[in-house]
Amino acid sequence: MVIKGAREAIKKICVMFSGILFFSCLGFAGVNINGVISDLQTQQGIQGATVSIAGTNLLTTSLSDGSFTIQNVPRFSTGFQVKASKTGYVNTYTQLGNIWDSDAFGVSFPVLSTTIYNMMHTGGGVTHTSGKADIAGMVNGENIDGVVVTARYIDNNANAGTIRYIGSNNLPSGSLTSTSENGMFLVYNVDPARPIVITGTKPGCIFSSCLVIGYPDSVTVGSIEQVEDFFTISGIAIWDDNPVSGVSVSIPGTGISTTSTIDGLFTLQMNPGQYGIMKLSKSGYVDTYQ
Repeated sequence: MVIKGAREAIKKICVMFSGILFFSCLGFAGVNINGVISDLQTQQGIQGATVSIAGTNLLTTSLSDGSFTIQNVPRFSTGFQVKASKTGYVNTYTQLGNIWDSDAFGVSFPVLSTTIYNMMHTGGGVTHTSGKADIAGMVNGENIDGVVVTARYIDNNANAGTIRYIGSNNLPSGSLTSTSENGMFLVYNVDPARPIVITGTKPGCIFSSCLVIGYPDSVTVGSIEQVEDFFTISGIAIWDDNPVSGVSVSIPGTGISTTSTIDGLFTLQMNPGQYGIMKLSKSGYVDTYQ
């Protein structure tokens, strides 16, 4: 099945990048992204795949061993997606995060064959709805089994799609209620172009979140990772240089929220690797995201 052999491919992505929403171009001289396009099941390199950064004109074609280099990626770019496409494979997007001021090397980008993609939607899977998107996910860390995964749209905190966990037989299961020992899961039929936050819970464990965006009739790859501890972020809600009390401050899609004090102060506990979207709202004020 599609998920067999996928752990290392997805894990390598998680190590190199962290998922943040925005794509910003703050530098002039570009850097290079060097990687390998590989079959998610066989882990073999794929020749002739078109590799591009979604929403840009940056693209190239993979070589005989699946390797590729995208040149002149703007320095300090964040939150972009790498798209891999080829006949016989479903368009596969990998949500990435930060490119700093140096080249990135040796990243593996998995793609799904159409055969495996179709198998994903049979048996214990969910029938594909035309025009919808799917997410292939992974939990990384020491305690990857028994993790309950949630997927929520960040615009309204509603549940996104239908979640299935991959069993020990490397097939999606309609009976599993948490991850098996392979840590893999699928989210079926999400709305394209609506950012989704993936979170995981397990007693005694803390996991980072992952922000993904789906595309019609395609697959987006993402992962969450076990982390050591929460971190704290503090701030002040102000308007016209005056503190504002009673402001709801939240991280959309995560359930993390608090309310500003009479002095406008607030404190949030967040997971390391949490994506950087904060929402401030109060009656009489326009909702503000930053």
